[in-house]
Amino acid sequence: MTKKKKRRPGQPSSRRSAQRALGQAQPLRPQQDAAVAETTPAGDGSRREDGAKAGSSTRSVSRGATRPARGGASRARTATPARRQAPPAGGMFGFLRAASPYPRLGQTLGRGFRALIAAPALVVLPLLITLAMWLGLVAAGLDHVPQGMVDLLSIPPISSFFDLNIVVNIVGLTTGTILFTLALTVIRSVIWAVLVGLVVESLTEGRATVEGARRGLRAAPIVLGILLVNVAVIFLSQILRFILGASIGSLAFFGGLVGGLYFLSFAPVIAVREGLSPRQAIGKSARAARLPGSRHLGMVFLYFSAAFFAFLPAGQAFTANPSLRLWLFVLGGTLVHVVFLAGFAYRYQVVEEEIPPPAARQARPRRRLL
Repeated sequence: MTKKKKRRPGQPSSRRSAQRALGQAQPLRPQQDAAVAETTPAGDGSRREDGAKAGSSTRSVSRGATRPARGGASRARTATPARRQAPPAGGMFGFLRAASPYPRLGQTLGRGFRALIAAPALVVLPLLITLAMWLGLVAAGLDHVPQGMVDLLSIPPISSFFDLNIVVNIVGLTTGTILFTLALTVIRSVIWAVLVGLVVESLTEGRATVEGARRGLRAAPIVLGILLVNVAVIFLSQILRFILGASIGSLAFFGGLVGGLYFLSFAPVIAVREGLSPRQAIGKSARAARLPGSRHLGMVFLYFSAAFFAFLPAGQAFTANPSLRLWLFVLGGTLVHVVFLAGFAYRYQVVEEEIPPPAARQARPRRRLL
């Protein structure tokens, strides 16, 4: 006979009974929890909720405490390479130490020389214009070789300064000086517009034809407005020279010439290429001149030194006709002027897309009288 095992109280007799007990106990849990919630006092429930909130808040605080440490470390890691970078150039002349978008001086003058050689009209026409201008000045009453005769076709405002000196030598300081200067400026604007048109066509097409000259003639009124601004700069520089004295006035005079060449050297090129108004062309030329780097300023100083200081001793005050040596010097200097003109036009073509747009003007509020 086999002995029957005694059942323990609360223990099922078989697996099925255990599964049935579990199956019946599981759906009763929510009911038991609800009964417990009803039997428990309100204070115990609030304590449990407060404890749960406190536990969640402590967990969030502990997690948040670890996260800033990681963020700070990542910020410290990202901040270290920024410190290694070179600080931006500051100061009044800090932009001169920045990288320049203009090509190098050798490349610029080389491109200008190739534009001159590629177009025979740019070699022959300036020489003929120089001879014609000399004959016109002699017919107007000039009785000697002027000082700086090599600057007959120089880039404004140096050519405007030459015109003013020629007018003073012929007419003197009279009421007709302004009228004579304006007439000479009108003639020069037509000549300069044609030369710029030929230079622009030679740089873009590789040749200089009648179409380039016509393009320049269409922009002659705009170039006239630009040259009048150059004449105004020369007059203002001369007035400051007499007011401020010999030392400070001379600095102001040379500053006006260099400043006019620095800010207005691209203006005739812009007028011929884009057909903008004189005001828009001057504004865009000034914005192009203010691009970072010192290459534009270096080219301006080089041309000003060559045109104003090195070429001034070419005059002969007591000689009516230039010698052959002087003519060769003048004609060679004229070709140098054209090479620099082509160099400035080439630089403008390079940086044309990088010139910033004009700043938007803020509308001024109208004041009412009442």
